[in-house]
Amino acid sequence: MLYYDQIGLLRCDTRTPAGYRRYSQSDSQRLEWIGHYRKAGLALKAIRSLLDGHEGDVAKALATRVEVLNEEIRRLRDQQRFIAGVLGRSEELEKLTFMSRERFVSVLVAGGFTPAEMERWHAAFERTSPEEHQQFLEFLCIPEVEIRAIRDGSAQRS
Repeated sequence: MLYYDQIGLLRCDTRTPAGYRRYSQSDSQRLEWIGHYRKAGLALKAIRSLLDGHEGDVAKALATRVEVLNEEIRRLRDQQRFIAGVLGRSEELEKLTFMSRERFVSVLVAGGFTPAEMERWHAAFERTSPEEHQQFLEFLCIPEVEIRAIRDGSAQRS
């Protein structure tokens, strides 16, 4: 709290006779919001703007933060794939993903999808939501060269 007070994020206007800061109920609420926004990863400058009413739109600030996190996660996954590839440890990729390509395909096969139906599924995904299709394929940790081939084939079938 002292640091927040020093940078003006949390202002204490009253002190006890012994010189200790005395925070009000509204100060406590402000500190609680600071904690929530810090947990979301917002910068102190952005938090100050939100709390002081200068930036206004909390939803917009949080949506922007999610976009930044998604990009950071994508870059980290790329690094994981690169390192596993350099080390020749394709089994490491299986540990790094929530769902591997192999697991996803096995679920589709168990659900009765034929290879032709899987191709149609990809084509529909590419046609209706190309960016999300790309993100989904990246989520499965499919190498970029294979993603390009899947998306190109899907676009041709559409």
